[in-house]
Amino acid sequence: DQYLSRIDTVLPLSRNGTVEIELRSGEIIVTASGRNEVRVRGESERGLLRLDASPSHIGIGTRGIRGGHGDTHLEVSVPEGTRLTVSGHSADVSIRGVRGEVDVSTMSGDVVIDDASSRVEFESVSGDVQVTRLQGTLRGEAMSGEVEVTDVSGEVDLETVSGDLTLRNVSSRSVRAETMSGSVEFDGRTESGGRYD
Repeated sequence: DQYLSRIDTVLPLSRNGTVEIELRSGEIIVTASGRNEVRVRGESERGLLRLDASPSHIGIGTRGIRGGHGDTHLEVSVPEGTRLTVSGHSADVSIRGVRGEVDVSTMSGDVVIDDASSRVEFESVSGDVQVTRLQGTLRGEAMSGEVEVTDVSGEVDLETVSGDLTLRNVSSRSVRAETMSGSVEFDGRTESGGRYD
């Protein structure tokens, strides 16, 4: 493992490899490229960036200095089809064009996932979540943020405690959208024999 407060590097990653990002606070921006490599650019105030790499797996994280953690800004470019796992304490997360499996969990911070495929899962305590252009299964849990899902074809299973759920242009045989004290708005195609709860 290597620890730096500023990083700008390129690492090879095999096709369908995995990238894991763990951040305490700040911003995580992930985009896709056509190359079999991962480009990591970032800087951390009052923290050190950790990088740990093998040909099929890359881990990116932070470690505080003298007990303190500052914000970290991270921009990561991954090959299309990469499996992505992102977790943050109070971090905004943006994932665009990856076209692979995506798993995001945050305590507070907004999450945007655009153009993913096969499977997307998210967990958010307090932050808004937007998922657009997904072909595959979507599962998500949110405590108090608004969840907006647009242009999804595949199974959908969403739960929120006090946030609103909005589903637009959803094409699925199985949709479950549940909220304790928010509202649910559904605009999509229902299929005969499908389940819509």
